[in-house]
Amino acid sequence: MITIRPLTAADAEIIVSFTANSSEDFFNQWGAARVYTYPLTMGQIIERLNDTSIFAILLDGSVIGMAELNGDEQVGYVRRFLLGEEYRGKGYGAKVLNLLCNYAADELGMEKIKLSVFDFNVGAYKCYIKAGFKVAGEAIRPNGWKAIEMEYTPLTYRRATIDDLELLANARVEFIADVHKGMPEPEKTEMYLCNRAYFEETLSDGTFTAFLAFDGDVLAGTSGVNYYRTPPNPRNHTGKTAYISNMFTRPEYRGRGIATKLFTVTVAEARNHGCGKIVLHATDMGQPIYEKFGFFVPHGAMEFYF
Repeated sequence: MITIRPLTAADAEIIVSFTANSSEDFFNQWGAARVYTYPLTMGQIIERLNDTSIFAILLDGSVIGMAELNGDEQVGYVRRFLLGEEYRGKGYGAKVLNLLCNYAADELGMEKIKLSVFDFNVGAYKCYIKAGFKVAGEAIRPNGWKAIEMEYTPLTYRRATIDDLELLANARVEFIADVHKGMPEPEKTEMYLCNRAYFEETLSDGTFTAFLAFDGDVLAGTSGVNYYRTPPNPRNHTGKTAYISNMFTRPEYRGRGIATKLFTVTVAEARNHGCGKIVLHATDMGQPIYEKFGFFVPHGAMEFYF
């Protein structure tokens, strides 16, 4: 699992080892030349620890790189983003950026995050696009290299209201079609009408709550939770139960932590409703997310459809 934490002096040696056999051009490529002197030393890293926010990047607890995040109250800048050579091209970079961007938005209240990449660094450029960054411009550096300026605007999340019936119904149809690898148009229309009626009824009577994630005005993902009651048992004395459904992230937004964030607020909502148990049906894609929260596959569950 990829995580981040503040870089410490104890991490300096391994960071230096990631650059030990690299050229001065590579040193310039990841932006080190602006604050460090080639070749990089442990002392240079330690000297800057108190001057900026430098994060260690960890894979299952082991340091595999570093990145800086600084800026003002509204705009953050990701700089000097370095992964050890053996960890590049494996999808870790986009996950790190998701963590940094979420931290910048949720903890620091930043409204935009920026970075730059040289046009010849195609792998890094694709990584940033995957993480949700968009091209904002270009600039020529003093050495003549062309840098692509990129920006990320954090997604916004809110509770759905009765005014979101069309959004919810359409997203539900997208979800069903995605799970079943397609759906005939007549069935899509029927599913839209059935789900719109369902959401109108359950949002009105309070038996269903939904949350929405937006990229500007574009819906990126949804989650939902129903509330019902069963006879109490030793593990759930009230019998109040939540059924999480409608967990859907549009394909172009997957891998950015959206589902995890939506799931977190949905579980919290179930707890706030006094539910002692949560039930869900997991897709293959969603199961790893739910397992991180402690969910497990029960034995003996059966279903029947009329």
